[in-house]
Amino acid sequence: MHIHTAPTIANYMKRFHLILSKTLTLDVDLSTIDVILIDDEPCRDEHGNIVMLDGKRLIHTDGTGFISENLAKKCPSRIIKGKKSKVYMHQGETTPLLMQVRLFYNGYAVKGTLLVDKRISNNTIVIRPSMVKVKADPKLCRMKSLSSLEIVSTSHQSNRTSTSRILIALLHYGGVKAEYFMELLHNAIEGVNNARYSFRHALKLAYGYANMEDSMLERMIHSGIPLEEPYLLSRLSFMAKQEMKVFREGKLPIDECYYLMGTTDPTGTLKPNEVCVILDSGQYSGDVLVFKHPGLHFGDIHILTARQIDGLEKNFIGYSKNAILFPTSGQRSLADEMANSDFDGDEFWVSRNNM
Repeated sequence: MHIHTAPTIANYMKRFHLILSKTLTLDVDLSTIDVILIDDEPCRDEHGNIVMLDGKRLIHTDGTGFISENLAKKCPSRIIKGKKSKVYMHQGETTPLLMQVRLFYNGYAVKGTLLVDKRISNNTIVIRPSMVKVKADPKLCRMKSLSSLEIVSTSHQSNRTSTSRILIALLHYGGVKAEYFMELLHNAIEGVNNARYSFRHALKLAYGYANMEDSMLERMIHSGIPLEEPYLLSRLSFMAKQEMKVFREGKLPIDECYYLMGTTDPTGTLKPNEVCVILDSGQYSGDVLVFKHPGLHFGDIHILTARQIDGLEKNFIGYSKNAILFPTSGQRSLADEMANSDFDGDEFWVSRNNM
């Protein structure tokens, strides 16, 4: 990348950090790839005028673009922080719906997410100005520059979701009773204590630490090894102690909640208070609570309506799962309203739990 085009020293150091990200390089020949630049979708008021703030226009599509289906199929189904997960841990997962990437192309450095789009031609990547972090130097256009498409993370089924101290405080202020969180804590402690005697609780505990243990304990439990086996018992005891520390930090496991990577609706049909939540079971319909860590303000929690978009899988994104799509309509991006987030890889806490 032509890092010398950065306007300031601070910007230079910030952009230089892009090459230090933990990534997995995708095996594609970028000389055969078409990289197309399209404009960002601006925020508009009720009269259709572009909304400006401090001399800059507000946009809905900050940090997100598209990738052709054939290129997306070359990406492993599950990558987290630049590491490919073991195949046996997540069998059945398909092509990732959304990829957090670093694209270095002809001097440009691009950061953001790419959504699978069946409408665009094969071997095509579509980016937006909000994704371009380092521009190419026209004087060096004839010089060969190192190019690569690197994957940081992919959209995937979240292993386990939990609360946080801040989230508990905000929800309690919003009307959720303290007894609800005490019940979560009681159930969590009971489950950890029963892990030494119950296969179900032991498997649940081991699943939460699958990446740490390379799923060894899960496989031992599934194979029928008794929980009294010394190594298995010692590791379960260690995990139980770790869980107790986590509970003290306010991180309580909670059902019907998900961590989903966010992007924008490619169809443009969602209204300002609507989202499309795509889970393993498909599109979900109903009210959802959406929060972005580490939100500190009450406005960082939104109650939104999740609706289904007709023809979304067939005509636009295919049948991949686990993401949340936000609208491209309204006076301000919903992501920006929640802890000043964007769509360059941010994950949102989504709950359909009746608290």
